[in-house]
Amino acid sequence: MPALLKEALLTMLARLPGLLAMLALAGFAYQAGLRSGQLQLSRYQQQVAQQQQRQQAARAAQEQARQQQLQASAAALANSQRQLQQQRQSQQRRITHAAQIPPQSGAEPAAVLSVDGLQLYNAAFGLSADSPAGAASQLAEPDATAAAIDSGISRADLLAHARDLGFWCRSAVAQRDALQQLLSEEADGEP
Repeated sequence: MPALLKEALLTMLARLPGLLAMLALAGFAYQAGLRSGQLQLSRYQQQVAQQQQRQQAARAAQEQARQQQLQASAAALANSQRQLQQQRQSQQRRITHAAQIPPQSGAEPAAVLSVDGLQLYNAAFGLSADSPAGAASQLAEPDATAAAIDSGISRADLLAHARDLGFWCRSAVAQRDALQQLLSEEADGEP
């Protein structure tokens, strides 16, 4: 073996432990970097999972609050309906009593409403005896004979109708108010 080759081989052998040490250090650095990256990825995944859990819990809390609000609105509406029903029953007792009170002297008979009066009453609701419901837009000309004819509608019938109509109107108002409150709270950003 020539001396030059021998010298080159000896130089390489002398540097080999340094190269091996550098290679081991590079492998160790790679492994440390890999573990660090995996640890950071694991932490990030945990943070994302925790954030998703918090968001899901917040949505569930909002949904529960909305359900409670709807239940409270439904309970308030049911309470209003109960109160209106109690008032309706009270009015029914009053109608029975009021229908039995005799008219004062000189007043129209207590038991009847004239046909003319009934036509006027129906026209106030857009009804007419000679046209489909809701089609009447004007009152028919007053008829002298109709003014005197008994319609068979008693004061008790009229009072009962007024009671039922009032109940319906107040129920509609209570429903409208509950809906407006619910929509107002939703628009204000409340759950």
